[in-house]
Amino acid sequence: AVSADNDRIPWAPFENPLAESCLALVSTAGFYLEGDEPFDVDSARGDAGFRIIPSNAEKASLKIAHTHYPHARVKKDVNVLFPVDRLRELVQAGVIGRLSPAFYSFGFGGDLVNEFIGHPDGSAHQLAKKLIADEVDYVIMVPA
Repeated sequence: AVSADNDRIPWAPFENPLAESCLALVSTAGFYLEGDEPFDVDSARGDAGFRIIPSNAEKASLKIAHTHYPHARVKKDVNVLFPVDRLRELVQAGVIGRLSPAFYSFGFGGDLVNEFIGHPDGSAHQLAKKLIADEVDYVIMVPA
């Protein structure tokens, strides 16, 4: 029997076949590109911004600015929290139609809910606009 709670769970079934769709990756692992501004890891409240990472960026150019998880496994294999190789393989195999031109990473958000969603120019709203502009059909969210 299905519980009554399941009736209230939001569900968004796939409408487009994945093989014909555009997919983006969004991480909360604090990734940024070498040469870009790192996240502010010294702020007690966190950093509500996000960084844009081209989906074809070299893994060696990825850096991490996040102090709330150990980095050892990610340094061995970035795919643990930013599965770029696996997504590229799925595109090559025809499982995914194409990757968005940009992927995105947030850093540690702390108690910055208002900065994320509290006003129309919050960073979550900015990200949503970028995903729409890139005609992204699906997003893989990878929490850290």
